[in-house]
Amino acid sequence: MTASILQPRLSVRQRIAARTPSGLRKPARMALNYLYRISTWLGILVSLRPVDWRSRSILWASATSALLTSFRNLDAFQKPMPIGDLEVDVAGIGRFRVRAGTDDMLHLLPAREQKVREAIEQRIRPGAVFIDGGANIGFYSILAARLAGPHGQVIAFEMMPDTAAVLRRHIAANGAPAIEVVERALADRSGSRVRASVEPGQHGQASIVKDGSERHHSIEVETITLDEALADRGAIDLIKLDLEGAEFAALNGAAAVLARTACVVFESNERDERIFDLLTRAGFIVEHLEGSDFLAQKAAR
Repeated sequence: MTASILQPRLSVRQRIAARTPSGLRKPARMALNYLYRISTWLGILVSLRPVDWRSRSILWASATSALLTSFRNLDAFQKPMPIGDLEVDVAGIGRFRVRAGTDDMLHLLPAREQKVREAIEQRIRPGAVFIDGGANIGFYSILAARLAGPHGQVIAFEMMPDTAAVLRRHIAANGAPAIEVVERALADRSGSRVRASVEPGQHGQASIVKDGSERHHSIEVETITLDEALADRGAIDLIKLDLEGAEFAALNGAAAVLARTACVVFESNERDERIFDLLTRAGFIVEHLEGSDFLAQKAAR
């Protein structure tokens, strides 16, 4: 694996901080974090369309309160969270319910993970097969179902029962019956019972490999391999994996599936070299998309 893929890439905020005199770095970083938080809320107001007056009121009240709440703990990453439940339309994708005090809104922003979205839009055509590992509330599953059409197949894996319930609600609300939900944790072996932990409200970060703190909620979930879950499927156009650290284990249980898969889009926050080596041995060429996201495509023969 080339060093350019594994080399961490600094964000704009990190590059600015690195060029700032050491005595000013902390206040500069905090100021940049505040501006980033406010710009995220501006993106929410532009991108998400409330479906009714109640949702509009909650969204604007949440954004207004963020002018003050964004000052809190400026040394840490803060996700935008609404003060009440609301429903929004995302142009070109569909309608979604956002839970109060959760990170749901962040996962609906079209500008977030833009390269991942582009990779899906470029590769999912009518009749395509798309696997969504770590589907969360269904942004990419709904997008892929729309692109694949009535003759396509979307299999969405979501291990957390409460989030899987929201996912199913979104499938029904958007008229996407072609999406099949598998309420299991992807891993390198099937039938095991493991602990999944998540910090309250941070549903997009549920993990079976990260150690939870006292604040984390944990439940027992059952595992399944991609090879077992997809044993009766044919060729697969694209697999998307966002499993909060369990990506390698999921790929390690997918030898047969990878042999008939054209592309894999995956997240690797720690630049896990085992993932790149596994995919390279399976015949893929890996390239960096953005941030912690990567694209693996079958090498031409």
